[in-house]
Amino acid sequence: SLNIEKKTEILSKAYTDSQNMISLADSKANISLTIHSLLITIGLGFSLLSNLFEKIDTLIENNNPFAYFYIAITIIFIIFSISGIIATVLVFKPREAVEESEKDRKGLFYFGHILKYSSSNEYYSEIKKINEEKLMEEYSKQIYQLSCIAKEKFKFINYSIYLLIINMGLTIFFLILSNFVNFFL
Repeated sequence: SLNIEKKTEILSKAYTDSQNMISLADSKANISLTIHSLLITIGLGFSLLSNLFEKIDTLIENNNPFAYFYIAITIIFIIFSISGIIATVLVFKPREAVEESEKDRKGLFYFGHILKYSSSNEYYSEIKKINEEKLMEEYSKQIYQLSCIAKEKFKFINYSIYLLIINMGLTIFFLILSNFVNFFL
């Protein structure tokens, strides 16, 4: 069996790794949100600058089927853009306790649990009473909670990245298609 120092070291490493995974998810979400916004700016901004929507109106007036195809691509682009941004923003959404018993628990590590103590003196007296078994239990519960949070964050990051890849392709297609509108006028 491992001694208490080794157990504490292992749990401390797992706790730090879980915190780092949450930070990594947040960093990826920031990057993804920036790229999604950039793609929207490029895709729709280019269309506005080249008077593309006016040209599409002309195509509609001439009953050209290309106009409806372009409108469909634009709507799909907007839907994927908004979906990607929503998936990314959900990464930042605060998480609820995984287990019902965790909601009212007074813990030693997580600030939400610490704030359930009525004063800093009450928290300090709880710290003084901690023994090896209680320390292991607190670490284990907090690591589990952090791991569940990281899992949720990465689920939304993955959705966001899939949508981002699709959106990049749509943006490129959108820009190429924009160059061909003049041929149909």
